[in-house]
Amino acid sequence: MVRKIKDIVINEAIHMVRKIKDIVINEAIHMVRKIKDIVINEAIHMVRKIKDIVINEAIHMVRKYKDIVINEAIHVVRKIIDIVINEAIHMVRKIKDIVINEAIHMVRKIKDIVINEAIHMVRKIKDIVINEAIHMQTVIYYLCILLKDPSDPEAVSSVVPLFQSSKPRLNCLVKVYKSCQEILAKC
Repeated sequence: MVRKIKDIVINEAIHMVRKIKDIVINEAIHMVRKIKDIVINEAIHMVRKIKDIVINEAIHMVRKYKDIVINEAIHVVRKIIDIVINEAIHMVRKIKDIVINEAIHMVRKIKDIVINEAIHMVRKIKDIVINEAIHMQTVIYYLCILLKDPSDPEAVSSVVPLFQSSKPRLNCLVKVYKSCQEILAKC
């Protein structure tokens, strides 16, 4: 009987140990799961906090450096604009000087040509006269240039009437005539 009691006690002890083992294992699994959930939730919470801190720091740094970069870019652009404007002013001054010098040179050439041509033309003029004609019972006055005959300087080769379309009055023609006579006298 002792043996039977012993076997019963041993079986009961084994059964209790198995139950305790199952309870302990189940409790351990339950506690590990709880701990795992707590650790995961804490890790997620910490990651979110770190993410928010990193994002806020990044935003702060971007805002801080954005202003620095923009200010530096504005500074560089202003320097470039100043350089371009100074170069443009320098080039415009050079071009202006070249154009002015060329214009002066051309004006002098043209003046010489015009003077030479005018002298040549004046040498062809024998005289300037106010002529009169009668047209439909009205006396009309007109200014004429008498051109020298190249073969005979004392003869007139042709008569060139001036102001044909405007037909100015005699007092205007007299003023023009006197001015022309003064010029011819100098030549």
